[in-house]
Amino acid sequence: MPPEIPTQQQQIEAIQEAESVKAPSAFSVSQADVDRQLRMYGGKMRIFELYQQDLSTKDRVAAIRREYGASGHSVSFSDGRGGFLDYRPSTGMEFWSKPTDKKFIVRWSEVEKRIHEMVAEGSYLSQAEMEKYRSDHLEQAPVEPEPAPMPEATQPKPPTPARSPQEAIDAALQEWNGDITSKHTVVRYMKNHARDKGTAAWLKSEYGDNLPAFPVPGAGTDLPWPKVQRRIAQLIQNDQFYTQEERDNFDDIDPVAIREALESGEESSFVRQVMADVERIADQEEQAQEPAAPKVREIYEKYKPMVKELVLADAAYQNACQNSDKDLALLEGSEAVKRAAISIKETDFMRSYYDMPEFQKRLHKEILDETYPVLSQPRQERIIIPDRSAQPPHDPLAPAYKVGDTVYLENTAFEITGIGLLDVQMLDPTLRYPVFRSMSKEDFERLLHRDPRNDRITSYLPADLRRVNDDFREVLTSHLLTDRDKDYISGWLRSGENNRGIAMRLSEAFASRAETVTLETGDVADYFTSTTGMAVEIQDKFGTKQSRSWESVAPILRAMYQQELDGFTHEPLRREPVELEGRLHYQVGDKVAFAYGDHEVNGTIGYIGEIDVRIDTGPYAWSHQTVNRDFFEDAVRHDERNAGLFTPEAPEQEAPAANTGTGNHLSGGQKRPALRCGLSAPAL
Repeated sequence: MPPEIPTQQQQIEAIQEAESVKAPSAFSVSQADVDRQLRMYGGKMRIFELYQQDLSTKDRVAAIRREYGASGHSVSFSDGRGGFLDYRPSTGMEFWSKPTDKKFIVRWSEVEKRIHEMVAEGSYLSQAEMEKYRSDHLEQAPVEPEPAPMPEATQPKPPTPARSPQEAIDAALQEWNGDITSKHTVVRYMKNHARDKGTAAWLKSEYGDNLPAFPVPGAGTDLPWPKVQRRIAQLIQNDQFYTQEERDNFDDIDPVAIREALESGEESSFVRQVMADVERIADQEEQAQEPAAPKVREIYEKYKPMVKELVLADAAYQNACQNSDKDLALLEGSEAVKRAAISIKETDFMRSYYDMPEFQKRLHKEILDETYPVLSQPRQERIIIPDRSAQPPHDPLAPAYKVGDTVYLENTAFEITGIGLLDVQMLDPTLRYPVFRSMSKEDFERLLHRDPRNDRITSYLPADLRRVNDDFREVLTSHLLTDRDKDYISGWLRSGENNRGIAMRLSEAFASRAETVTLETGDVADYFTSTTGMAVEIQDKFGTKQSRSWESVAPILRAMYQQELDGFTHEPLRREPVELEGRLHYQVGDKVAFAYGDHEVNGTIGYIGEIDVRIDTGPYAWSHQTVNRDFFEDAVRHDERNAGLFTPEAPEQEAPAANTGTGNHLSGGQKRPALRCGLSAPAL
């Protein structure tokens, strides 16, 4: 039977995908920016609902494609650039900055996969959105995710009250395509064209995806576009096209209509009502007398030293300063600043960094101006002037808190006066008469995490290993992490890295792993990793699932290092030096692994240029590491895992001897070169 010929659309998509992979200089977008746009989408609650149903991946991709439709808007990227995002039913999310840019495309299958990961890890919806979803679905508020000895039985969801076909149609029309801007456009257009013959076709185009009829879930059939035109006109006339939630959030206010009314100079009851609502909200906010938010300057001065510390410790930036010219080093330095910024989760910093381009530009410029002169010096000449105001590097074996420390619990400052085996004693020094307070270590450490002023302590807190699931711990330490990985992690801890920094490194090094393994209990387990964390699914009769973010994995690793458990040691491992002999041959698609500062790069060669090489370390377009080509060729020679890239070099032909003897030698006078470190050379 002849092979099935792909459709024209499939061939076009395959060509576009191949071209996007081949283009190393294409416009690129960071993972944080892609995730941010996914979380900002107005119809995310409907998308989240898809993952609560028993749907195949193919069906979810099709539903997400229909949900987004055809639309677009401007975006601000985390590095300060401005750009645009188009949603195209035939391709996916298309990012671009200038018309000459080759667009950065995240295909719908990749969108579905990424959303699936975020839903599984609990990072897709915010806490407020999740609470609203549970409230809407009559579910109990969840207990904080902690490993449990036995999985609880899954409670069935209460049935959703049945709606009449007309209610289902109206609800679908109110949701429209999930874009409030598109709804505003529809209202403005229908004002003058509600009865026009071509309006049905216009609505079909505005909705997007070129659907033959309007999709109505729960109605049993889709709605023809002429009927869509008629019903939308009725809803607008009855002031029912916008939902109550949109009215409460003032999403029904159309800024374009307001601007047109103001420019025309005509009296408008609508504009008067909007102005009255704005004044009312302003009065309410003034009366609330909420505590003043920190000023931008205060935020900048607070977090700049943290970012600078992380950038100075960034191995990739250190290597670039030592082995590349200044322009390339500063490019890597800018990436180092972004990596540092991503690791800082405090809300006031994130808002300032991502929403204020000037804040971000100034931070990048000052950090690079202050760090490049230091890191570009030869190592033997480098002099780093210590910051007297900063704390010394943290001893990984020292306790995270001690007697005399000030901590903040429930917005009150306490001084630690005693630390017992199971409890902590404290005193509020502001009280006239000393009132001591005692609580268990478990409760004490849990409350510490609730106030960011305790970061200097919580950043170095180890986990209580008694509360870590044994199967999860086994998969983490016996299957995901190798001895080499544990040695690197131990080095990070010895250098004083905090839990946030460890989590960021784990996210970069171990994203997109998946494997099926056999546990010591005999059970089979599947594990999956992503940029946000790790999940383990046990194939037992309970269907046990365990998942943790990298930020909760880092304290586990710290605890095991401190106690020298599961292969972690205080002393670094000693390895015999390796230098592979022979001629190096490599091409795009070859697998490589090599040390890169205080971490390693492990992946597939994705691009080879004149001065640099890109290693793709994961499935996403942003999962890669670019290194100087000279450094790359030297680094792979010093790692035995790259032996397959080397072939023996044939020595020069020797002149024929005057007397032909019968000595023991290879034909042609060639000798077989040998690879060091016990690696045998391939046969000639």
